[in-house]
Amino acid sequence: MGVLSAFSLEGETAIVTGGGQGLGREMALGLAEAGADVVVLQRHLEVAEKTAEDIRGLGRKSLALRVDVSNPADVKEMVKIVKEKFKKIDILINNAGVAGWVRAEEMPWKSGIDW
Repeated sequence: MGVLSAFSLEGETAIVTGGGQGLGREMALGLAEAGADVVVLQRHLEVAEKTAEDIRGLGRKSLALRVDVSNPADVKEMVKIVKEKFKKIDILINNAGVAGWVRAEEMPWKSGIDW
């Protein structure tokens, strides 16, 4: 058994928030190269679609979804869709950036998602 086979993600399903560009895109492609099927989340669907297309070009399954991760309803719907299409979620990369300058202790807590 080689070293790289120890890191195989074959059969795993990954979600990458902000996966359409920048570091998120590179992480999504890296997960696919390691064998994972990857769901690419982005606020702009056309950006996510490009990454998903490239992942499919690597021979992996991929789905692009328009999701605003600051919106609990979007996140809940996304989880439902991913579970329907891929049956499971194994890996979650929380990469999406939300701009705003608020001290951590002053940031409001958003709840209401029933997993």
